[in-house]
Amino acid sequence: MATPSGRVETDPPGGARAGSWIRLVTSAAARTVLAAASGLLIWAHLPPLVLDWRPTLVVSESMRPRILRGDVVLYQPLGGRAPLRGQVVLVRDPANPSRLLSHRVRKILPDNRIITAGDANQRPDSTPVPLAQVLGFGRLRVPAVGLPLMWWREHHYSSLAIASLSLLTTARLAALRLPAPRRPQEAALSER
Repeated sequence: MATPSGRVETDPPGGARAGSWIRLVTSAAARTVLAAASGLLIWAHLPPLVLDWRPTLVVSESMRPRILRGDVVLYQPLGGRAPLRGQVVLVRDPANPSRLLSHRVRKILPDNRIITAGDANQRPDSTPVPLAQVLGFGRLRVPAVGLPLMWWREHHYSSLAIASLSLLTTARLAALRLPAPRRPQEAALSER
């Protein structure tokens, strides 16, 4: 494009710069999302390997609003300690020993059995839990990392497909090629 002085501009006026800024911000945001997701996955897998903590996928709404379906909670073994009132514990369900419950300790009975309850439940659990059935204390909640596994188990393939597509799109955006910085001599030529 010719300027009033008759010179020809080789650099588009602002359009290319705006596009490169958009690519830069988009790529940085996508990389941040991927780093956060990777960090959550690491937190869900590293402590069980290093500290002998037990990861458990939350599959019910009984601990809302603090612990949600799809969260992974890591439990530390008791190590000879007794649970305290208010702690989240993992126990064998006294009504169904093949099931595990992740509930909060509501009351400790004189015989050392505990009464548990989900935070979202109006009433405490009906059967007291012997201390021997307490498998651990809740130590770390990793939000939402178990959702894909839960969707797979529950045959919610559309949710799994949407999440997979979102992940691929985010990875693609993170890999955007950013324009190379202009060399000083190119910048001087475009300013003439």
